[in-house]
Amino acid sequence: MSTEGFNPDWTVAPAATLEEWLEENGLSVRAAVAGSTVRNKAAAQIVLEEVLGRHPLTPDHCGTLATVTGISERMWANLEASYRADLAAGRTDCEATGG
Repeated sequence: MSTEGFNPDWTVAPAATLEEWLEENGLSVRAAVAGSTVRNKAAAQIVLEEVLGRHPLTPDHCGTLATVTGISERMWANLEASYRADLAAGRTDCEATGG
C-alpha cells in the first residue's frame, strides 16, 4: 500500500501517539523509560509526562521520545507541527476526525 499523496483529514496529538505506543507495548511511562537507553531517566520521565499533558514538543522532547520509543525525531516533529497547525486553524482532535 502506497502512502504517496496520503493527506488525512484528521490530526493526531503527539500525546495520543505516545499513549497508543505505550498501550501497544504494555508499558507505563516509568517502564518505557527504564527499558530505554536514555541517559537521564528522571528527565526522560518528565518529558514523557509533559507530552502526555499535551505540552508542545521541543526538539529535545523529540530526541527523548525517539530514544525511548524508537520512533524517529522527524516523525515526532512532524506530528507536533501538524497538530499545532490544525489547532491554530481552529481544528481540534474531535473536529478533525469528524467526531
